[in-house]
Amino acid sequence: MPPKDSGVVNVKDYGAEGDGKTDDTAAIRKAISENIDRSRYAAPPMIWLPSGTYLVSAPIEGRQYKDLKGWSFGWRAGFLLVGQGRTKSVLKLKDACEGYTDAANPRYVVATGSEMNGGGGNEGGGGNQAFRHCIANLTVDVGSGNPGATGIDFIANNRGTVENVLIRAPAGSGRTGLAMDRNWPGPGLIKAVEIQGFDTGISMAGNWQYSMTFEDIVLKDQAKVGVWSEHNPIFMHRLIASGKAPAVRIKDSDQMLVLVNAVITGAGATEPAIATPGSADIRNLLCTGYATVIDGKDANDVAAKDAKLATKVASWRQGWQTCAQAGAPRPLGLLVEETPLWWPTSEKDWVTAAPEMCKRRSTAARRWCTCPMQLRGGQDHRDQRYD
Repeated sequence: MPPKDSGVVNVKDYGAEGDGKTDDTAAIRKAISENIDRSRYAAPPMIWLPSGTYLVSAPIEGRQYKDLKGWSFGWRAGFLLVGQGRTKSVLKLKDACEGYTDAANPRYVVATGSEMNGGGGNEGGGGNQAFRHCIANLTVDVGSGNPGATGIDFIANNRGTVENVLIRAPAGSGRTGLAMDRNWPGPGLIKAVEIQGFDTGISMAGNWQYSMTFEDIVLKDQAKVGVWSEHNPIFMHRLIASGKAPAVRIKDSDQMLVLVNAVITGAGATEPAIATPGSADIRNLLCTGYATVIDGKDANDVAAKDAKLATKVASWRQGWQTCAQAGAPRPLGLLVEETPLWWPTSEKDWVTAAPEMCKRRSTAARRWCTCPMQLRGGQDHRDQRYD
């Protein structure tokens, strides 16, 4: 729990109950709308979901709802939606909710957006000014009877993350778990995300820029496909996928796929585990339950000797390759450096500092600074880490 004087926005202070019965849509929207404009380019306020199940009946979006038109249609950078824990804080869509029952017309439960879209009006929220978005430490449950529901529609530019999140759909409900189909997602990090159910687990369709990085992804029981991308590059470290559907599908040859350390388990699957016609680098893949492990370009395939037994692929590549020395190009086998992970788990890890304290480096362990000190360029120092 963050300290009360930390500047964190608690949705319960705006009327949210979190009891799984009360419709908390209006209260959560109010908490976001009244705070998202506050210092969004320097120290965006964290929208905090304490433990509880928050029932919603309409989208929870990173925008202020006072002016849903004009240059931005209310979308704002710096939407930080954070729960108390992945299984403790749950956003749950009402069962058979109006607006979510038509699979042909998908609608998201949670969404971030861009303030502008290449200089024009931006009703849909796509664009390249979706800075500093973060969705973390919570569950999004799309409920039963909502085949048109998308769990999270995420866009972030330059930096942003979905981290330590569970997205789930009961059988027969849910279209896409994590959608990144709007122009232009990335760079950003999707880390420690599990998606249960849905037709499609992760979707990146309709754009070429800018790429996302994925780490520690778990996909379970998708009806159609685990990961789908038309053009956008995908860089993924540690994927665990299971179910009857194919794990990865790449549509076009202009795509790049990098997949390192994956375990894919099919359950009576009839299609290839991975299909990619473009440039690809796949290392340390363990696959069971698929007759074809990798469907590459021009019959550059990997077939399983026995679909019931594990097939290990140490290294598989296709596409443009060069070598500095004579002979065939070969991978260097370099280790993948872990992305940083640090969460404040105790009030001992927080400090409310006077401005003069921030003028010198702390010799203690890393802390979270919550002071109102103005840094160079007028940046607000609250909620920024310092050493």
